[in-house]
Amino acid sequence: ERRRVEGYFAQANADLYDQLFLQARIRSDGNSAFGIGNQRAIYPGASAAWSFTKAIDVPPSILSFGKLRVAYGESGQQPPLYSTQDVFISTSFADFNPGSLQAPNLNGLGGLYASTTRGNAGIEPERVRELEAGIDLSFLNGRADLSVTRYDSRSQDVIFSVPTPPSTGYTAVSLNAGELTN
Repeated sequence: ERRRVEGYFAQANADLYDQLFLQARIRSDGNSAFGIGNQRAIYPGASAAWSFTKAIDVPPSILSFGKLRVAYGESGQQPPLYSTQDVFISTSFADFNPGSLQAPNLNGLGGLYASTTRGNAGIEPERVRELEAGIDLSFLNGRADLSVTRYDSRSQDVIFSVPTPPSTGYTAVSLNAGELTN
């Protein structure tokens, strides 16, 4: 079982006036398990945070620290190996005698048989998109803290093994057939 994986990553950070913090990033993945038309996947991401107590005049005995933050990012999950192709497999199986193992063969040579899972050349990697926003506050010279965060995650093109009618000659096919929200 071999898989070729190739990835590139770039990131840039900026700190403006010691109160505004920016970050941008991008990842490019190539994988031999991706479908023919989807040889690469691009995953962007960015974040920003503003420490607003440095920009406004509030006594530290009331509000000693305040920061607004937001972040967005994408990631992915590669398809199972060989899910883009119809393949032949070789395996051993047990018969009715305990401890016996049989292997299909033809004239003493290892035998192969077609996999019951159909290949899907159009399969794409799963993609997860996440968004997070929040605020961090510190009151009374740091004696009390409050942090509130909103998080949203959506998975698209989730890969499932979907049953097929046996009359097709296969019992399942891997498809981008789902979406999940958190």
